[in-house]
Amino acid sequence: MKTLDIPKREASNLLTRLFRDTALDINAEKLNCAEDRRIRWTTYQNLVLWFDAWEKFLVEYGFGTYDANGELVVEDEMKKRILNMDETCMSLDSGNGNRGGRPEVTYHDIRFPQLGRATSKSALTTTMISGSNAAGELIPPHFQFQTAAQTDDAEAIRIECMRYMLDVVGTFGHDKEQQFPISFGMNSKGGMDDADFFEYLQKSILKLYPDAAPVKGKWVVIKCDSGPGRLNGELLAYLRFHGFILFPGVPNTTAVTQETDQNYGPFQGACRTTSETLFSPIVNITAIAWYLNTIQ
Repeated sequence: MKTLDIPKREASNLLTRLFRDTALDINAEKLNCAEDRRIRWTTYQNLVLWFDAWEKFLVEYGFGTYDANGELVVEDEMKKRILNMDETCMSLDSGNGNRGGRPEVTYHDIRFPQLGRATSKSALTTTMISGSNAAGELIPPHFQFQTAAQTDDAEAIRIECMRYMLDVVGTFGHDKEQQFPISFGMNSKGGMDDADFFEYLQKSILKLYPDAAPVKGKWVVIKCDSGPGRLNGELLAYLRFHGFILFPGVPNTTAVTQETDQNYGPFQGACRTTSETLFSPIVNITAIAWYLNTIQ
């Protein structure tokens, strides 16, 4: 391969022309890595492969059959044994779990420049896990709170909040409708890890189906994303032994393969709107004034 022998002066002029005719604007901003991962994983090949495997799985394990036209049919009773589960981050301070938390609200006179320096507060987030089965019955929500406690004995929660968490009514694997309470856990990050996910399925999900068994017609399938704990071999073996199968979706494609995103979208929007209203300085001042008037 030959190289061009360009004099130094001509090379300098060529470089100058390249700089002049080439856009050198570089935007310095935070990249949306989550969206980039969704674009890379949400391909036609990945989605077709997943849906084809999902159809074969339903037929092989007795969840559905083909009719005379070759279309897959799932009976209503078997729809109750298909769970759709997902996690969502709940941030009441608009910090969304970012390091440093939300900026502190500063009160100032609008007639003068804002010369104050904003400080950061620690952000707290809570993970909620819920979903439904294919028949429309709601899975009892699970809340994973964030705690700074170093030992299990030091963990604490305000029990007053439990009065507002109502039980869920459903049949699932029971003979008649039952009431199922919500559940909660705590760890340092306020999210699910391998151990917490194992414990959640063991104590909250398995009790929904006392009739589950590793035989055709008694299986229960759990559709979920590709988060922590999904590839835990001990968990997968434990679930199989009790008649449960964990069926993970294509990573970062829950908006396509998970029905629960249709529920969480409106829920997250309403939650953010409500939190912004509750934590607005004007609302806080009004609430304080109302409280002072009531105690006088």
